[in-house]
Amino acid sequence: MITDMTPKFSVIIPYYNMGRYIDECLDSVLSQRLQEIQIILVNDGSTEKESLDKLKELKKRYKDEVIFIDQKNKGLPGARNAGIRKSKGEFICCLDADDKIEPDYLLRTSEVFWRDKKKEYGIVTSWVKFFGDKKDTWKIMDYNKFALFSNNRLQSASTFRKEAWERVGGFDEKMTEGYEDWDFWLRIITNGLKWHTIKRTYINYRISSTSMVNASNKKREKLFGYIVKKNIDAYRRNIKGIMTLVNNEYNELLNDHFNKMGSKQKELDKHIALADNRYKELSRAYDELQKLNVELVEKQEEIEELRYFVNRVKQTKLYKAYRFIRTKL
Repeated sequence: MITDMTPKFSVIIPYYNMGRYIDECLDSVLSQRLQEIQIILVNDGSTEKESLDKLKELKKRYKDEVIFIDQKNKGLPGARNAGIRKSKGEFICCLDADDKIEPDYLLRTSEVFWRDKKKEYGIVTSWVKFFGDKKDTWKIMDYNKFALFSNNRLQSASTFRKEAWERVGGFDEKMTEGYEDWDFWLRIITNGLKWHTIKRTYINYRISSTSMVNASNKKREKLFGYIVKKNIDAYRRNIKGIMTLVNNEYNELLNDHFNKMGSKQKELDKHIALADNRYKELSRAYDELQKLNVELVEKQEEIEELRYFVNRVKQTKLYKAYRFIRTKL
């Protein structure tokens, strides 16, 4: 990596007490097949000794490969903006210090940007692989004009044109509690640009109990409310399309739920029918035996056991889901 050339890509890495993960992150950037890359690490006022010691080590090891910026703590949006202001790249990737990218990521996203002669795409992203406490794949959807109004559909390491960042005024530095990337993507899209999704997993997103997104999600109502209020004119202009999309997604989720319940529902119907029939049979036998004044102890115990079984079945989540679905059909 050569930092004094004119790079196509600038990778901004906000760094706050992430000493335990930063080597993995930097290795993934230094391993990129695209060579015209500028790397900027922004130390956002780290306080942890381990992380400060690691930072000193990195400054010595990568003095020719990485540009280091030290600043007082401003939060993720402030750290990203600081790095982007110093960047020379035409395209930007903001990579969190505990995440990683695959070697082909910047090459493949840059190819999309280069083919986009009309500059329709302000953002290019890929599917995301979760690692750490959760292992899964996030298949980021294709562009939809209304999608970002209701949820954040893009991962923070999605790449974007620097001129798009300039057009919308960068990340909102007031949003230090999270969702600043959601607000940023939304403003790019409402400024007339689109995103393109590469259907391969090039972003590796670490999931842990200490992830900032967990704390942000607990404040979703507050943070989402801020986004809506801030972008209220765009919401008003697009309300019909937003509600249509939300309604369609709700119906898809409901249909998916019905489909998954299908086989279980049939099995549940069968067991409940058998239990009801057996209960009725034993109840009739009990009545007859009462009339004949026959010893009822054994039958009573069996009936009580069956009553207990039926009541237990009716208390299960599966049965409650079954009853709910039956009322909706």
